[in-house]
Formats: sequence, structure tokens, C-alpha cells
Amino acid sequence: MHGLSSSSDFWVLKGLHQPLAFLLAANGYDVWLGNTRGNPYGYDHPEISMNSRKFWRFSWHEIGVEDLPSTIEYILDITHQKTLHFVGHSQGCTSLFVLLTTMPEYNDKLRSVHLLGPMAYASHMRSLLARTTALVIGRFSPLDPLFGDTELFQNPILLKLSGFESCRITGGALKICPLLYFLAFGGESDYTLKSVYPDFFETHPARCSTHQGIHFLQLYISGYFRQYDFGAEGNRLRYGQDVPPEYDLSKINPRFPLHLYHSKGDAYSAIEDVQRLSAVLGNRSVRHFIDLDNFAHMDVVLGYNAYEADRIEYWGFTSEIHNVTTGGGFTFSIFRIKPSASHQSQGARPVVLLMHGLSSSSDYWVLKGLHQPLAFQLANNGYDVWLGNTRGNPYGYDHPKISMNSREFWRFSWHEIGVEDLPSTIDYILDITQQRTLHYVGHSQGCTSMFVLLSEMPEYNEKLRSVHLLAPVAYANHSRSTLVRTTAIVLGRYSILDPLIGDSQLFQNPILQKLSGFESCRRTGGALKICPLLYFLAFGGVSDYTLKSVYPDFFETHPARCSTHQAIHFLQLYVSGYFRQYDFGHRGNRLRYGQDVPPEYDLSKINPRSPLHLYHSKGDTFSAIEDVERLSAVLGNRSIRHYIDLDRFAHMDFVLAYNAHEVVNPNILRVMQQMDANFSE
Repeated sequence: MHGLSSSSDFWVLKGLHQPLAFLLAANGYDVWLGNTRGNPYGYDHPEISMNSRKFWRFSWHEIGVEDLPSTIEYILDITHQKTLHFVGHSQGCTSLFVLLTTMPEYNDKLRSVHLLGPMAYASHMRSLLARTTALVIGRFSPLDPLFGDTELFQNPILLKLSGFESCRITGGALKICPLLYFLAFGGESDYTLKSVYPDFFETHPARCSTHQGIHFLQLYISGYFRQYDFGAEGNRLRYGQDVPPEYDLSKINPRFPLHLYHSKGDAYSAIEDVQRLSAVLGNRSVRHFIDLDNFAHMDVVLGYNAYEADRIEYWGFTSEIHNVTTGGGFTFSIFRIKPSASHQSQGARPVVLLMHGLSSSSDYWVLKGLHQPLAFQLANNGYDVWLGNTRGNPYGYDHPKISMNSREFWRFSWHEIGVEDLPSTIDYILDITQQRTLHYVGHSQGCTSMFVLLSEMPEYNEKLRSVHLLAPVAYANHSRSTLVRTTAIVLGRYSILDPLIGDSQLFQNPILQKLSGFESCRRTGGALKICPLLYFLAFGGVSDYTLKSVYPDFFETHPARCSTHQAIHFLQLYVSGYFRQYDFGHRGNRLRYGQDVPPEYDLSKINPRSPLHLYHSKGDTFSAIEDVERLSAVLGNRSIRHYIDLDRFAHMDFVLAYNAHEVVNPNILRVMQQMDANFSE
């Protein structure tokens, strides 16, 4: 159930990263999106016109005692079930509190309750908008019926003051739009992606009664969670007393504790007010505090990291989010796994950066369904673990001057990741941790970008304590992947298709969307028979080691967005047989490089503190044995090969295999610990 001045649109906005509604659907839940009277989906009444003042004479009290129970009864009747799970945001929480206190029989109809940004007590609201307007209409006055019996944000005065219509017209592109978003919707956010703005401003603020907003302002002024204040005379007529009655929270007795999700950056649902609510509810509630600066009121749904943090918490850890900005202005978020209880007093811990592959993200290392993931094995052994991301993936959509909806945004390959994103990430982590070196673990493209970095910016050799490259790709002309061999026929050499297709998001291209079938696997949690085939085809070989328990979360997060140029660059390696920079065609190469063909990366400049560790297998169709052997021969004693001699141990199995903790991870940990024992900052 949505919040104030919103609707069911809130849960399914375009631009969201892994929306909760579809995450639940992918995990087998029968998901319903609620609405209420007065919002864009609630304008009908047989006797009262929505153009009359009478239509708008309601607050969230009426939603709680009429709309919400009617909705619950309807769903239970249609589904022939006795209980349901409930997730509410903001006013969606308030209306549930109203329902359970005034009609306590509904406690037994709720299987579990999850309240995001819950609003009941509100005297500590920090919202400048709420505090200012409360001075005028937070107490009953003649203005109450004058303003209250109208549509919020359709009042002529509010329309002139708001500026929301301009943001709706421009898709949130005006500089004032983020300010309006932060001001009106609960605090400054570092986590709402600008990609959400066009659809958000198209649908928000949604129509509602001004009385709904006034009722929240009354809670702020009074300090109580109570019914609508109609003034002393109106209260006596309605309630038989001078002041409105409080909602009796003692009547809330759910089957299981209510789950309250709140954050320090929420300007509406303040920490003190949620703590007070939790204290009143006692063991009938469980608080989940999101300890992130500038994680605001809307971010419990719209935040791009709402689910990465959940994934890490699923494994028993908490996390920090940090934003890295490259010299070129691209910003992306990286995640730091906080130490387990046994290592919290350890002091400075050795640092590890894990970097994902093509069409992936930091999600890859912490998927639900994995067996003893490397990230948490390292954290349990005292390492300071950071999960990297890059421009263009689900955690890297921000640039101050270039819209992600423009072709210019996607004009990059893994070369730019290697010379801009990766060094910016390393420098940021070393600065935050006050260390001079870190360990590095890369998978697939995460290896490729490291080769680019060390050959183009060799000073970074000294910043790496150890380097572990899983399924490394540099030379690629022996790839056995049917997908690579087929698409390389069309895209492996420069043509007019290159800029046409390249300047776009991979797997968002309409042709690729139709051909891929990944959306069906995402919706079904990988349950269709075609899904394992797609997984093997697109991600590097048939596997006997990837558990199907990984599929729901994998298909929910993969393939992640990236630039099509990244994939084309790999295809060029396959066709050319060289490890070299992007091929822009003869004319483009002469303009960019001063020669007809792209320059090769100079691997002789890779001179790490200790040999690079190359992990490869016979079942990997992307990182072929012959290509890794060639790479190892070029690197000589600057590398050590670790060959996994298992049939059908494929490209993704270095991280996703159920036996990775036995055949891959122990060696990584052993080498790191040896280097740590012999190294001092």
C-alpha cells in the first residue's frame, strides 16, 4: 500500500532497480498493488461527484476504516485465503495502524506486516515543508474546511507554489526538480537514481484530499497519534469530547511482530518517533534501522540500494554505501561489508576489492542461494571487503551533464572502466581506509579492466598487494561460446552497425530484448525450462556446479545493464586475436590513435608486487584454456596459473558454483594471508 499523494504506480516506476513488487512475484508471491479513494485510480462514487467538496471530505482515517479493510476482504475472497502479507509505505503504514486499532479483528488476517517509513507519532518531523505549513494549518481554524475539502496539489495556491507541473512536463530535468523531490517527499537522498525522475514526476504528486496532509500536520503539532481534529465544537459533535481520541495501539496484536523499517535520513518518519512507536508496541514490533546518511523517506522503495543492503543482511552482515566519482564525472556506488562481531575490535584490516564481470554488478558476489560466498568468507577471516561497480550498471547511472537516456552516456567500453572507473575506485578505497595497498579479486571483465589499468597506468602495480583473476579474458580468439562466435560475424569487425548498436544499453536494445528471453526468466525466477539454457549460452558454458537455488536472485539481477560497446570490444578480441584497444574502423582509429589499427595493450608494463593469480577451467567457453595459456606465457613469472580440472566447471562457477568454496576460495585466502604476513604498510 502506497503513501500520501501516491498510488500503486509508486511500486512499479520505470527506472527503479529491482522493484520489490517484481522481486516478490519472481519468488512465487501473488502480488496485489493497492489504491485508495481520491487517487488516480479512485474517483468513482455513485452519488458524489469528484468535483464536489463533499467528495474530498476524508483523511487517512477513512482510508484505514473503510478502504483498507474493503481491499483486504476483496483480495482474500478472490484468492480464497484466510491471511495475507502486508507491505505499506508512509501513509500506507498509518492507515494500517488505524485499521488494527479500530477493527482489531483484522490482526488475524495478516500473516506478516512490513512498514516502510512508518508514520504514527510525528512530533519530531524534520521536514521543512511540514514544519512551515503546520504553522498555518496544523491546528483547526476556519482555513481547515476551506483548504481541506479540496484535492492536494490541485489547489490554485499550491499549484503556483509547487512547481511540480514544470517537473512533470520536463521529466524532472530542471535543476529545481531534485530540490522539490527532497523538500516534498521526505529528505535529501543520495540513493534515488535520476532515472526514476521522469516516471516519478509523471505520476507524483498524485491527487489526494488535502485533509490527509492536514491530519499528518495535526500529529506533528499535537504530539499524539489521534483522530482528525475538527476543533473543540466539531470534536464534541463527532467524538463527544473537546479533543480527538487517540488510537489505542494496545489493540494491535498481530500473529507476528510488525516490522518497522526506518532510516536516519528520513525527514518525515523521524528516528525518535519510530523509537517511541516501537516502545509503545513493545514485543509486538521489530525495528530495522537503515544506518545510512541521506537514505530518505522514499528510498525504502525508490533507493537503488534497497535490495543490495538486504542481500548483505541476508548473509548476517551489514554494509556501507560509498559513492565514487571519476575524473570524467561518472558516479557509481560501491559497497563495504562491515566486519562481523568477532572482528569489530581488530583495528585496520587488510582491504579486498571484488570486481564483477560483463553485464553484472556487485550483486553477483552476494546472491541469495550461493554456498559460502567468497565475500563473506573473506569478511569472516578479518578482511575489509569492498564490492565494486562501474558506470552504466544498476549502481552507476549518474553524471552531472550527460543523461543516461542519451546515446553519449553509453559511449564507452571496458577500456574506460580500466583507465577511469577502476583507478578511481582503488584510490577512493585506499583514501577511506588509510592504507597504501589492497587485494584484488576480479571475475571475467573484472580481470580485463585490471589488465587495462596495469598496462596503461603501471603505477597502480604498487597499489596491489595480491591479484586474483577468475576466468580471465585478455586474448579471446579461442572462445568456444556459440553466442560469441555467432554475434562476432556481425559485430566483431567495425561497421556502420557499431555506433548504431554500440551507443545503447546491452539487453535493452529492442532486438536483443526479443531474442534473449531473459525477461521471462526474471519474472519466473528461472523456473522455465529455457532458463538454464539461456544461462549456459549467455554466461559461459554448461555447468554441473551452479545450483538452481541461485537462479531466482541471479535472473532478478542479471543480465545487468551495461554498454553494448563492452560486449563488442570482447567480440573484436575474438576476431582479431589480439588484446588491444577498441577498433573504431580505419578512419576512427587514425583520428584516435594515429594509426589504422588499435594499439595493443603493453602487458610488459604489468609488474606487480607478487605474481598475478590466474584461475581457469576446461569448461569455460569464454576464457578458453589456450587463451589463458597464451596470456600466462606472455606474463611469464609475473603470473601463476590455477587450473580447475573439472568437466563442466564453467565461466560463472568461479563464484556461483556450490564447490567454489573448496576449489577456488581456499587458495585465494591462503595467498592473501601469506602476502599479509610478509607485508607491512
